[in-house]
Amino acid sequence: MTRPVAGRLKTLGDLSYAISLVHVPMQMALLLCLDLFLEGTRSFTASPLTLPIHIAMVIWVSLILHHRFEKPAGAFLRRTLSRNPRQPSSGVSVNHGR
Repeated sequence: MTRPVAGRLKTLGDLSYAISLVHVPMQMALLLCLDLFLEGTRSFTASPLTLPIHIAMVIWVSLILHHRFEKPAGAFLRRTLSRNPRQPSSGVSVNHGR
């Protein structure tokens, strides 16, 4: 059974930061590599598969980055920052009549 559309959109939203970081460098690397192998003809740009393949690769790499780096880094920061929460010390004791 497939996940509902909302779940897939949430996943894509979770990946949006990683996607924004990797899509341009991946596009540049892909163009440079293909220019080297195809001697600068850029004939691959006429293919209707070029964009879907690039999008799939960007999503795949973003998924790996999100699960291997972004989520663990976020969890580490939450743990680290929650150990010593800063409590404002006003020096005033509040007695609620008890």
